[in-house]
Amino acid sequence: MHETEPRSTDASDDQREESLRLREEILELRDALLGAEAQLAEALGRMRILEDEVLRHQVLERLMNSRTGRLLQSYYRLRARLRERS
Repeated sequence: MHETEPRSTDASDDQREESLRLREEILELRDALLGAEAQLAEALGRMRILEDEVLRHQVLERLMNSRTGRLLQSYYRLRARLRERS
């Protein structure tokens, strides 16, 4: 029986070490996952900002190509010329 006890203790120690190693690996993977999620959230936020900027440019382009936009452009050109004379 004395031979069996040390073997089971060795096996228990090996199991504890393996369990600790696996827990450490889980924590490392969790940290990596959290970091990746943070990067993804940052990239998605940046993408949304860029999409909004593209939309604003599209709206502005439509406005500037409309009759109102052409009138505004003419107004601003005239205003700039008048300022140059002042």
